[in-house]
Amino acid sequence: MEGCPCINTTSILSNLTDRYCTLSNGQKGIQLTLGGSCVPFSYGASTCQQHDLLHDPSCKLDQLFTDQSALSNTTSSNNNNIVPAYCFRAFCYVDANTCKKYSEERVYRSGYFGYEENIDIYYSYSKCNSTAEDWLEVEDDIVGSRALGGIDIEA
Repeated sequence: MEGCPCINTTSILSNLTDRYCTLSNGQKGIQLTLGGSCVPFSYGASTCQQHDLLHDPSCKLDQLFTDQSALSNTTSSNNNNIVPAYCFRAFCYVDANTCKKYSEERVYRSGYFGYEENIDIYYSYSKCNSTAEDWLEVEDDIVGSRALGGIDIEA
């Protein structure tokens, strides 16, 4: 038995009917955050993959480079043209109890699913021989904006 296997969360994600959206191929998916990415129900499920590179608009090269001037401007200090490092990190959803019992893999509770939804989904980068550091740096910003409906508050 593998100590911390990737799990299939497709049935869990497909039950979030209030988050349904339509993918570019016309199939149903779910929104991870309020007004955020629309991803397939298989997002993060079953295998180690670069799920964000496949589905997060911040990770899409074709959307980052929308014109030739952006392509030729490689020395620009504008970070909008840089693909975030987390996009290239493989991860998958895992069963936290199994991982804690049979392995030493680092697992994190997904902030995409609130406690009010009664969904506890955990993910692991280390299971996929990757690191969560890049993602953890941006997760607070993404989940925080979801909680506030995308509103920035400055004091």
